[in-house]
Amino acid sequence: MHMDLEKHGREVYTHDNFYIFQKELWSACVDCGIEGAKEDEACSKVESDRTLVSKAWTQLFKCMHMAGTNKEKLTLIYNEGFSIEQEISNMKSDVASRPLDDMETFIGCNVPKKIEVLPPEPSHTKGCGKRMKAGKEKAMEQQQKVPRFCHACKQYATHDSRNCPTKKSS
Repeated sequence: MHMDLEKHGREVYTHDNFYIFQKELWSACVDCGIEGAKEDEACSKVESDRTLVSKAWTQLFKCMHMAGTNKEKLTLIYNEGFSIEQEISNMKSDVASRPLDDMETFIGCNVPKKIEVLPPEPSHTKGCGKRMKAGKEKAMEQQQKVPRFCHACKQYATHDSRNCPTKKSS
């Protein structure tokens, strides 16, 4: 089956794109979760299983859509569904179904064996949370201050004698 796709890809794609396509096709057919089977068998078995599941769900949803809210039709679907459930429970299953297999069949792909999700970077939440003010903001605050008389430099300014710039530091 995939040989026809490969032949078509060889005609349509350039060499580089064909090798990318071939690699993807190979991984889709060989790595489909069935080990020990030939490539064509493995690919076709998984594809037919998924197609059958999809067709069964489609048929069920189609019946429900046709029934709508009609009580008589819904009762018929319920009764037939109950009889189908009894038939299935009476059948002997060759393969024990696992919830993981059911999920993989439902979503249409395999669950990865190794999950490569890294933990998030730690956040730094400590600190006062005060923001840095720009020079313009600092200048505006200085203008709004009431000037006071400095006894060290004998001027009205925004400082006093304790922090006067002309005072010698000791």
